[in-house]
Amino acid sequence: MKNDISVFQQERRENRYTSLRGYFYAVVIIGSLLIIAGVLSTKETFIFSNLLEIHSSNKLALSNSSSNMHDFDAMFALLARVFSIIVLIWVYQAYKNITILAGQKSQWTSWWAVCSYFVPVLNLWRPWQVMQEIIHKSTSEPFSQKKVGIYAAIWWYGLLLTNGYMYWTALEMRKLSTSDHQWSEFINGFRQMGYSTISYLLVIFFILWFTWRITSMQEIKIKTLKKREL
Repeated sequence: MKNDISVFQQERRENRYTSLRGYFYAVVIIGSLLIIAGVLSTKETFIFSNLLEIHSSNKLALSNSSSNMHDFDAMFALLARVFSIIVLIWVYQAYKNITILAGQKSQWTSWWAVCSYFVPVLNLWRPWQVMQEIIHKSTSEPFSQKKVGIYAAIWWYGLLLTNGYMYWTALEMRKLSTSDHQWSEFINGFRQMGYSTISYLLVIFFILWFTWRITSMQEIKIKTLKKREL
C-alpha cells in the first residue's frame, strides 16, 4: 500500500529483489575462518607472553611461539579485510532490497550507503543510520526504536571501538622496549593485544547472527508481500 506501488510493479521499475542468502553464506564462511584465526592468534599471544613472564631460557619454544603468533596474526589481518569487503557487499544488497520491501525510495542510494563507511567524520554516524533503516524496512513486525538503535550501535560502534582498541595496543607496543624497567609493560602489552582480539571476535559473532536475522527477515517479508498481492 505504501505509495500505491506493488512489489511486482516495484520489481519491474527497479532492480529485482535479490536474496541475501548467498551473501550471508559467504559472510559465515569467511567469518568462521576469521574467528578460528583470531582464536589461534590469541592463544599464541598468551603463550608467548607467559614464556616471557617466566623468562624462559628455551629459545626454541620462544622462537616457535613467536613465529606461530606472527603467522596467525598475518592470517587474521588478511581474513579481517576480506570479511569487511564481503560484509559491505551484503550491506549494499540489503540496502538495495529495502526499496522494494518498503515500496518507496530509501534515504540514500545503495552505493552511498556503503561509501559512507569510508568518509571521515560522516562515518561516525551515517553507517549507524543506514543500518537502522535496513532493520526498520526489512521486518514485517515493527521493532522498538530503542532496540533498533542498540542493534545498529553494536554493529558499527562495536567495530569502531574494538578496532580502535587493537590499533591502540599495537601503537603502545611499538613504544616499548625490552629493557628491564619496561619488561612488565612489554608482557602486559602482548596480553592487551590478546584481549583486544577477543573483544573484536565477540563483535564478529554478533555480525554473523545479525546478518542471519536481516537475511531471514527480508525473505519472510518479500514472501508475505507477494502473497498479499496474489
